[in-house]
Amino acid sequence: MIMVGYNERTFYQVVKHLFSSSASPTDVTSTVSAVSPAAPPANPSAPPVGAFIRRHRMSLETRLGLLQPLFLRLQDRGVLIDEEREEVVSKSTKTLQNQALLDMVVKKGARAQKHFYQVLKEVDPCLVEDLEEQTV
Repeated sequence: MIMVGYNERTFYQVVKHLFSSSASPTDVTSTVSAVSPAAPPANPSAPPVGAFIRRHRMSLETRLGLLQPLFLRLQDRGVLIDEEREEVVSKSTKTLQNQALLDMVVKKGARAQKHFYQVLKEVDPCLVEDLEEQTV
């Protein structure tokens, strides 16, 4: 039996109860429930970051403002490197630059998307608020 997330004392409490007297299945369930660590409460205000980018992709492609402040903060957080910034800037139009930046962030995964969302909220809170209000 493997008990993930339980400490040794919890394990022994459950085992002791199982083998003491004649424990019914209901007793075992209540014992495990009583000593099980509670799951952390869900934070309804936490943004589903990947969903934010997917949901607002087209708007972000056309409405992202100045990219330089985004680049600086994303580089500070280790999300982008100079060569990636240069690749984005090399695109011929603002929309293509925005698309390239979003493509990079999405390809890097959840951590990069989380940082992008946080940086965007710092740099352009009005844009984030407007986009989030559209989905409510």
